[in-house]
Amino acid sequence: MIRRATIVAVAASIALAACGGSDPDPVASPATAAPTSPATSAASDAPTSESSGAVVPAALDFSAPLLGGGSIELGALAGRPVLLWFWAPW
Repeated sequence: MIRRATIVAVAASIALAACGGSDPDPVASPATAAPTSPATSAASDAPTSESSGAVVPAALDFSAPLLGGGSIELGALAGRPVLLWFWAPW
């Protein structure tokens, strides 16, 4: 019984250790796909980053096609909370 408890404790410790990530900034990865939510297409009418004075990081300085047609400039949304959902059809 003690041996089984030891094995379970070691397995749980390994599983918990695997959950901790060492990547300090997971949001900094570059994105190349299009956002898919209709809510972001309404946000494309937002003022540009030049008029709002927000600094646009290089990772957000791109445009992408929308599923409903048209495109979106991510730099125009600088300084606002935005949720992007990227996917691929493969």
